[in-house]
Amino acid sequence: DTGNITNGTVDQIQFIDLKKENLPSRARRKVSFNDIIYSTVRPNQKHYGRITNNIENLLVSTGFTVITVDPIQADSKFIFYVITQKEYTEKLQTIAEQNVSTYPSIKPSDLEDLIFSLPPLDVQRKIAGILGALDDKIEVLREQNKTLEKMAQAVFQSWFVDFDIVRAKAAGLPTADVCKKYHITPDIYDLFPSAFSADNLPQGWTIGKIKNLCFDIQSGGTPQRNIKEYWCPPTIPWLSSGEVNFPIIIHTKEKISEEGLRNSSAKIWKKYTTVVAMYGATAGEATLLGIDVS
Repeated sequence: DTGNITNGTVDQIQFIDLKKENLPSRARRKVSFNDIIYSTVRPNQKHYGRITNNIENLLVSTGFTVITVDPIQADSKFIFYVITQKEYTEKLQTIAEQNVSTYPSIKPSDLEDLIFSLPPLDVQRKIAGILGALDDKIEVLREQNKTLEKMAQAVFQSWFVDFDIVRAKAAGLPTADVCKKYHITPDIYDLFPSAFSADNLPQGWTIGKIKNLCFDIQSGGTPQRNIKEYWCPPTIPWLSSGEVNFPIIIHTKEKISEEGLRNSSAKIWKKYTTVVAMYGATAGEATLLGIDVS
Protein backbone atom coordinates (compact mmCIF):
# COMPACT_ATOMS: atom_id res chain seq x y z
CA ASP A 1 0.00 0.00 0.00
CA THR A 2 1.08 3.64 -0.37
CA GLY A 3 1.98 3.92 3.32
CA ASN A 4 4.36 0.94 3.08
CA ILE A 5 6.98 2.72 0.97
CA THR A 6 8.73 6.04 1.47
CA ASN A 7 11.50 7.47 -0.68
CA GLY A 8 12.22 4.10 -2.26
CA THR A 9 12.38 2.14 1.00
CA VAL A 10 9.76 -0.53 1.71
CA ASP A 11 8.95 -1.20 5.37
CA GLN A 12 6.32 -3.90 4.80
CA ILE A 13 4.77 -6.14 2.14
CA GLN A 14 1.45 -7.77 2.91
CA PHE A 15 0.94 -11.41 1.90
CA ILE A 16 -2.60 -12.61 1.19
CA ASP A 17 -3.78 -16.23 1.12
CA LEU A 18 -6.61 -16.24 -1.42
CA LYS A 19 -7.89 -19.51 0.01
CA LYS A 20 -8.68 -17.75 3.25
CA GLU A 21 -9.38 -14.13 2.36
CA ASN A 22 -10.22 -11.83 -0.53
CA LEU A 23 -7.94 -9.23 -1.99
CA PRO A 24 -8.38 -5.74 -0.51
CA SER A 25 -10.43 -3.56 -2.86
CA ARG A 26 -7.43 -1.30 -3.53
CA ALA A 27 -5.05 -4.15 -4.44
CA ARG A 28 -5.74 -4.37 -8.16
CA ARG A 29 -2.61 -3.34 -10.04
CA LYS A 30 0.01 -5.96 -10.89
CA VAL A 31 3.56 -4.67 -11.22
CA SER A 32 6.76 -6.07 -12.65
CA PHE A 33 10.52 -5.71 -12.33
CA ASN A 34 11.72 -2.13 -13.10
CA ASP A 35 8.24 -0.58 -12.79
CA ILE A 36 8.06 2.74 -10.95
CA ILE A 37 5.26 3.27 -8.43
CA TYR A 38 4.27 6.78 -7.37
CA SER A 39 1.53 7.64 -4.87
CA THR A 40 -1.13 9.96 -6.26
CA VAL A 41 -1.77 11.55 -2.84
CA ARG A 42 0.48 14.24 -1.33
CA PRO A 43 3.63 13.89 -3.51
CA ASN A 44 5.68 15.71 -0.86
CA GLN A 45 5.34 12.67 1.44
CA LYS A 46 7.50 10.77 -1.08
CA HIS A 47 5.56 7.50 -1.15
CA TYR A 48 7.27 6.27 -4.28
CA GLY A 49 9.77 3.64 -5.34
CA ARG A 50 11.01 1.30 -8.03
CA ILE A 51 10.43 -2.46 -8.19
CA THR A 52 13.92 -3.99 -8.08
CA ASN A 53 13.04 -7.62 -7.25
CA ASN A 54 11.15 -10.15 -9.33
CA ILE A 55 8.28 -10.94 -6.96
CA GLU A 56 5.60 -13.12 -8.51
CA ASN A 57 2.06 -11.73 -8.39
CA LEU A 58 3.09 -8.48 -6.73
CA LEU A 59 0.10 -6.14 -6.52
CA VAL A 60 0.05 -2.50 -5.49
CA SER A 61 -2.69 -0.20 -4.32
CA THR A 62 -4.81 1.74 -6.79
CA GLY A 63 -3.42 4.74 -4.91
CA PHE A 64 -0.26 4.37 -7.01
CA THR A 65 0.41 5.45 -10.57
CA VAL A 66 2.45 2.62 -12.13
CA ILE A 67 5.04 3.66 -14.72
CA THR A 68 6.54 1.05 -17.06
CA VAL A 69 9.52 2.56 -18.88
CA ASP A 70 10.26 1.63 -22.50
CA PRO A 71 13.76 0.04 -22.18
CA ILE A 72 14.63 0.92 -25.80
CA GLN A 73 14.30 4.63 -25.09
CA ALA A 74 15.10 5.10 -21.41
CA ASP A 75 16.58 3.51 -18.29
CA SER A 76 14.00 2.89 -15.56
CA LYS A 77 16.42 3.76 -12.75
CA PHE A 78 17.37 7.03 -14.46
CA ILE A 79 13.71 8.02 -14.97
CA PHE A 80 13.04 7.25 -11.30
CA TYR A 81 15.88 9.50 -10.17
CA VAL A 82 14.65 12.31 -12.44
CA ILE A 83 10.98 12.36 -11.43
CA THR A 84 11.82 12.11 -7.72
CA GLN A 85 14.08 15.16 -7.76
CA LYS A 86 13.00 18.00 -5.47
CA GLU A 87 12.08 20.20 -8.46
CA TYR A 88 9.51 17.70 -9.76
CA THR A 89 8.22 16.71 -6.32
CA GLU A 90 7.47 20.36 -5.58
CA LYS A 91 5.83 20.83 -8.98
CA LEU A 92 3.57 17.81 -8.45
CA GLN A 93 2.77 18.93 -4.89
CA THR A 94 1.68 22.34 -6.23
CA ILE A 95 -0.60 20.61 -8.75
CA ALA A 96 -1.96 18.37 -5.97
CA GLU A 97 -2.79 21.34 -3.73
CA GLN A 98 -4.84 22.89 -6.53
CA ASN A 99 -6.98 19.76 -6.76
CA VAL A 100 -10.49 20.07 -5.37
CA SER A 101 -10.59 16.50 -3.97
CA THR A 102 -10.51 15.69 -0.23
CA TYR A 103 -6.72 15.22 -0.22
CA PRO A 104 -4.04 17.00 -2.27
CA SER A 105 -3.67 14.55 -5.16
CA ILE A 106 -2.38 14.19 -8.70
CA LYS A 107 -3.50 12.21 -11.76
CA PRO A 108 -1.38 9.82 -13.89
CA SER A 109 -1.49 12.46 -16.64
CA ASP A 110 0.34 14.91 -14.34
CA LEU A 111 3.29 12.50 -14.30
CA GLU A 112 2.93 11.84 -18.03
CA ASP A 113 3.26 15.56 -18.77
CA LEU A 114 6.59 16.07 -16.94
CA ILE A 115 9.26 17.40 -19.30
CA PHE A 116 13.01 16.94 -18.82
CA SER A 117 16.24 16.53 -20.78
CA LEU A 118 17.02 12.93 -21.75
CA PRO A 119 20.66 12.01 -22.49
CA PRO A 120 21.57 8.99 -24.65
CA LEU A 121 20.68 5.60 -23.14
CA ASP A 122 24.28 4.66 -22.30
CA VAL A 123 24.74 7.96 -20.44
CA GLN A 124 21.46 7.40 -18.56
CA ARG A 125 22.72 4.01 -17.41
CA LYS A 126 26.06 5.41 -16.25
CA ILE A 127 24.36 8.20 -14.28
CA ALA A 128 21.85 5.79 -12.77
CA GLY A 129 24.67 3.37 -11.90
CA ILE A 130 26.60 6.02 -9.97
CA LEU A 131 23.51 7.19 -8.08
CA GLY A 132 22.49 3.59 -7.44
CA ALA A 133 25.88 2.80 -5.90
CA LEU A 134 25.48 5.75 -3.53
CA ASP A 135 21.98 4.60 -2.61
CA ASP A 136 23.36 1.12 -1.88
CA LYS A 137 25.90 2.61 0.54
CA ILE A 138 23.16 4.65 2.20
CA GLU A 139 21.07 1.49 2.60
CA VAL A 140 24.00 -0.35 4.22
CA LEU A 141 24.43 2.51 6.70
CA ARG A 142 20.67 2.53 7.35
CA GLU A 143 20.75 -1.19 8.18
CA GLN A 144 23.76 -0.65 10.46
CA ASN A 145 21.82 2.11 12.23
CA LYS A 146 18.87 -0.26 12.69
CA THR A 147 21.17 -2.86 14.25
CA LEU A 148 22.71 -0.31 16.61
CA GLU A 149 19.27 1.01 17.51
CA LYS A 150 18.06 -2.52 18.37
CA MET A 151 21.11 -2.96 20.60
CA ALA A 152 20.40 0.36 22.31
CA GLN A 153 16.76 -0.61 22.83
CA ALA A 154 17.82 -3.95 24.34
CA VAL A 155 20.15 -2.14 26.76
CA PHE A 156 17.39 0.31 27.71
CA GLN A 157 14.94 -2.55 28.29
CA SER A 158 17.45 -4.33 30.51
CA TRP A 159 18.49 -1.29 32.55
CA PHE A 160 15.31 0.75 32.89
CA VAL A 161 12.38 -1.65 32.35
CA ASP A 162 13.53 -5.06 33.60
CA PHE A 163 15.92 -3.46 36.16
CA ASP A 164 18.48 -6.25 35.62
CA ILE A 165 21.35 -4.35 37.23
CA VAL A 166 19.32 -3.43 40.30
CA ARG A 167 18.18 -7.05 40.66
CA ALA A 168 21.77 -8.27 40.35
CA LYS A 169 22.93 -5.81 43.01
CA ALA A 170 20.00 -6.70 45.28
CA ALA A 171 20.94 -10.36 44.94
CA GLY A 172 24.43 -9.55 46.16
CA LEU A 173 26.27 -10.61 43.01
CA PRO A 174 29.93 -9.49 42.85
CA THR A 175 30.45 -6.10 41.24
CA ALA A 176 32.93 -7.45 38.70
CA ASP A 177 30.49 -10.15 37.58
CA VAL A 178 27.64 -7.65 37.12
CA CYS A 179 29.85 -5.24 35.19
CA LYS A 180 31.05 -8.03 32.91
CA LYS A 181 27.59 -9.47 32.28
CA TYR A 182 25.94 -6.14 31.45
CA HIS A 183 28.99 -4.53 29.80
CA ILE A 184 29.14 -1.56 32.16
CA THR A 185 31.93 0.23 33.96
CA PRO A 186 32.09 0.52 37.76
CA ASP A 187 31.07 4.20 37.67
CA ILE A 188 27.85 3.28 35.79
CA TYR A 189 27.30 0.37 38.21
CA ASP A 190 27.45 2.81 41.14
CA LEU A 191 24.60 4.90 39.71
CA PHE A 192 22.05 2.11 40.22
CA PRO A 193 20.43 1.43 43.61
CA SER A 194 20.74 -2.00 45.19
CA ALA A 195 17.17 -2.43 46.47
CA PHE A 196 13.52 -1.97 45.48
CA SER A 197 10.84 0.19 47.09
CA ALA A 198 7.40 -1.05 48.10
CA ASP A 199 6.05 -0.03 44.66
CA ASN A 200 8.55 -2.42 42.99
CA LEU A 201 10.55 0.45 41.52
CA PRO A 202 14.28 0.79 42.18
CA GLN A 203 14.81 2.63 45.44
CA GLY A 204 14.66 6.41 44.91
CA TRP A 205 12.90 6.17 41.54
CA THR A 206 9.47 7.71 40.89
CA ILE A 207 6.71 7.61 38.26
CA GLY A 208 5.90 10.78 36.33
CA LYS A 209 4.18 12.07 33.19
CA ILE A 210 6.21 13.42 30.29
CA LYS A 211 4.29 16.72 30.42
CA ASN A 212 5.56 17.28 33.97
CA LEU A 213 9.17 16.63 32.99
CA CYS A 214 9.43 18.88 29.92
CA PHE A 215 9.59 22.62 29.38
CA ASP A 216 7.45 22.47 26.26
CA ILE A 217 5.54 20.07 23.98
CA GLN A 218 4.31 21.52 20.68
CA SER A 219 3.56 20.61 17.08
CA GLY A 220 5.85 21.59 14.23
CA GLY A 221 4.77 23.32 11.03
CA THR A 222 5.20 23.44 7.26
CA PRO A 223 5.36 26.67 5.23
CA GLN A 224 3.12 26.67 2.16
CA ARG A 225 4.82 24.83 -0.68
CA ASN A 226 3.39 27.04 -3.42
CA ILE A 227 5.00 30.22 -2.06
CA LYS A 228 8.61 30.25 -3.30
CA GLU A 229 9.69 32.96 -0.89
CA TYR A 230 8.99 30.60 2.02
CA TRP A 231 11.62 28.16 0.71
CA CYS A 232 14.11 30.48 -0.98
CA PRO A 233 16.73 31.37 0.00
CA PRO A 234 16.99 28.02 1.84
CA THR A 235 18.74 28.98 5.08
CA ILE A 236 17.01 27.19 7.99
CA PRO A 237 17.10 23.36 8.22
CA TRP A 238 13.54 21.97 8.03
CA LEU A 239 12.74 18.43 9.17
CA SER A 240 9.93 16.41 7.56
CA SER A 241 8.17 13.57 9.38
CA GLY A 242 9.53 11.14 6.78
CA GLU A 243 13.07 11.87 7.99
CA VAL A 244 12.31 10.77 11.55
CA ASN A 245 13.84 7.34 10.97
CA PHE A 246 17.32 7.83 12.41
CA PRO A 247 18.27 7.97 16.11
CA ILE A 248 19.95 11.39 15.72
CA ILE A 249 19.33 14.09 13.09
CA ILE A 250 22.51 15.82 11.94
CA HIS A 251 21.20 17.24 8.64
CA THR A 252 17.89 17.72 6.82
CA LYS A 253 16.96 17.23 3.18
CA GLU A 254 15.23 20.60 2.93
CA LYS A 255 15.60 24.14 4.23
CA ILE A 256 13.16 27.04 4.53
CA SER A 257 13.68 30.79 4.42
CA GLU A 258 13.40 33.33 7.23
CA GLU A 259 10.15 34.51 5.64
CA GLY A 260 8.81 30.95 5.63
CA LEU A 261 9.56 30.68 9.34
CA ARG A 262 7.82 33.98 10.12
CA ASN A 263 4.69 33.23 8.09
CA SER A 264 3.96 29.66 9.14
CA SER A 265 3.52 27.54 12.24
CA ALA A 266 7.11 26.32 11.88
CA LYS A 267 9.34 26.98 14.90
CA ILE A 268 13.03 26.65 15.70
CA TRP A 269 13.70 23.51 17.75
CA LYS A 270 17.01 23.51 19.57
CA LYS A 271 19.67 20.82 19.52
CA TYR A 272 18.88 17.89 21.90
CA THR A 273 15.12 18.31 21.43
CA THR A 274 13.18 15.04 21.02
CA VAL A 275 10.98 14.93 17.91
CA VAL A 276 8.14 12.43 17.34
CA ALA A 277 6.61 11.99 13.86
CA MET A 278 2.84 12.47 13.85
CA TYR A 279 1.94 11.41 10.32
CA GLY A 280 2.80 9.05 7.47
CA ALA A 281 4.87 5.89 7.46
CA THR A 282 7.08 7.13 10.33
CA ALA A 283 4.20 8.07 12.68
CA GLY A 284 5.24 7.33 16.27
CA GLU A 285 8.95 7.20 15.45
CA ALA A 286 11.18 9.42 17.60
CA THR A 287 14.54 11.05 17.04
CA LEU A 288 16.95 13.35 18.86
CA LEU A 289 18.05 16.58 17.19
CA GLY A 290 21.80 16.92 16.76
CA ILE A 291 21.33 20.40 15.25
CA ASP A 292 18.85 23.27 15.48
CA VAL A 293 16.00 22.70 13.00
CA SER A 294 12.55 24.03 12.18
